[in-house]
Amino acid sequence: MKPLLVIMCLFLSSFGITQMLSDRYKEVKSSVVVIDILSVEPKSSGNTMALVTKSQKGSGVLVSNEGLIWTASHVVQTAELVRVEFLDGDIYQRA
Repeated sequence: MKPLLVIMCLFLSSFGITQMLSDRYKEVKSSVVVIDILSVEPKSSGNTMALVTKSQKGSGVLVSNEGLIWTASHVVQTAELVRVEFLDGDIYQRA
């Protein structure tokens, strides 16, 4: 009987945490963004040098009404073009 009681307590506890996380997600999901970046990098091959276009994705969180987005620096540090898309479909782009 004791193992069953422990399992039920763990289930109820994890259900409560899951519900809490679900509620928090609903509160903040509109601030989550997908970041598309386009960067240009030099590439050498023998005696020739070329510029290669590279596309990457990242994510971020809107942290202010002025449009400040918090993301990791490696997501945007080499970007020539940054495109930010919100979950509601709004898209903003800057070179």
